[in-house]
Amino acid sequence: MINSVIDPDGNSYEKHAIEDWICCCTTSPITRRPLSIDDLRPNLALKTAIDEHRQSIQPNDHSHTPLKKSHSSDITVSGSYANGFFHSSIQPPQEEIRSSCDICCVVDTSGSMSTRAEIQNDKNEQYGLSQLDLVKHALKTIIHSLQGEDRLSTVSFSGKATIIFPLTKMDDEGKINALAEIERLSADFDLINRHKFRLEFVNFVRTALEQMYSMKTKPTTTKEQHKSAMNLIQTLQTNMRKYADGKDEFLKDLFADLTGQVQQAIEKEDWFNKWGVHFLPNLTRAHLLQFCNHFKDPGVQHYGKGTFFTQVRDEMDEIFCSLPAPKRSQTGAQIDMTVFHNATGECFYGECTVRLMDGTTKLVKNVKLGDRMALHGGMVIFVVKTKCQNQKAKMVILENNLIITAWHPIRLATQLIMPCSLVSSTNEISCEAVYNFVLNQGHTVFVNDIECVTLGHGFQEDVVRHSYYGRQRVIKDLQRLNMKQNNAGFIEITEETLVRKNKTGLVIGLQSQQILV
Repeated sequence: MINSVIDPDGNSYEKHAIEDWICCCTTSPITRRPLSIDDLRPNLALKTAIDEHRQSIQPNDHSHTPLKKSHSSDITVSGSYANGFFHSSIQPPQEEIRSSCDICCVVDTSGSMSTRAEIQNDKNEQYGLSQLDLVKHALKTIIHSLQGEDRLSTVSFSGKATIIFPLTKMDDEGKINALAEIERLSADFDLINRHKFRLEFVNFVRTALEQMYSMKTKPTTTKEQHKSAMNLIQTLQTNMRKYADGKDEFLKDLFADLTGQVQQAIEKEDWFNKWGVHFLPNLTRAHLLQFCNHFKDPGVQHYGKGTFFTQVRDEMDEIFCSLPAPKRSQTGAQIDMTVFHNATGECFYGECTVRLMDGTTKLVKNVKLGDRMALHGGMVIFVVKTKCQNQKAKMVILENNLIITAWHPIRLATQLIMPCSLVSSTNEISCEAVYNFVLNQGHTVFVNDIECVTLGHGFQEDVVRHSYYGRQRVIKDLQRLNMKQNNAGFIEITEETLVRKNKTGLVIGLQSQQILV
């Protein structure tokens, strides 16, 4: 456009073109409203923009890229006017090299792409090729047709989208790499298995729940109903086991739900009546609707992975600890709410037994550096002895006489849980000190035949994750204290050693003098 003009309706035209139009037709070619030459005004804003654009694309004298000069004769333009319409045809130059292009191929790799491809005819013939095989062949065709200046990227999607090949020039090396990535594409059966077992989980557990309900209405068949409910859970466990041993984290955690508290809620009738009758409907509804309804059971954590969700959860944790303790209807000692949120640490009672890798046991208080612990053969590199104030401690006592702090993660039936979830309250016992360890690998030990997590474990599951005791920060503090105490890896800690947050009382560090932050 060389000389632009604008009509009263805001439409812009090339001046000589619209004047030729008005000579033949007295209406606007766009709005069909009456239009005369006198209605046109120069479009200065558009002219300025065009001039600036022309200046920005002037050839660079320093560029070494060869440019081919085009001639107006290379382009054929024809036009005709009929019935109030102008028809224009533009024919570009022949035998020109095409412009380079960027292509992104998005490929469905869900499990359904593994189904056999059929020829749509009367016989529905099949030749042993899956739908994904045909898609991969089409992708290879595209790759082979591209030129060196073209670029290609590939994205696969199943449960989520994944960039399998970034935008890359299709020179010889680029084509080789792209073809190799295409060849590695395979259908994702995990997505199908996730939804299959999620729905089976809901169905089996709800059916077992109905069997347990019927025990109340038909007390004469209590044993049969209870056995039927347990058989349902065990059948689903058998069906899921080989898939839970694979790489899919959701199936592993769903299996942990099933073999953990779901089984516990059903295997004992009194547990079912106390909490299972409420827990099971809540859990199955969460899995059915795919939402995270709390922060305890591992399976539902896969429905709450967002950053904002995690932030809200952490804020709720801090609020829980910082609020004043509720008033009790019965008299008793003052309640410290941080006891219910792992404020004091993660420790074992010294008189409990710990299993070594060679099959022998020893008392927790007698563990020494270099001892190799069952289950994973981790070697003890620090023994941490925490002295109790007034030689008393609030601990959880489990059925097998494991005495442990309320929020020290343990594993029962493949599921990580907190001891406080298994009892109604903590017990105050006479105790000079409690103990914990740092291992060089594995990061769990068997105390009274229950698998317990050790310090600096690095685990990221919601139940066990801890911003201090589960990270390298605690190990670095212990290394520093070990150098100061010079006691060959046996470290003693007192209340004055603990660094706490003023707001919550949670431990955030270890040092020789107490500093409140």
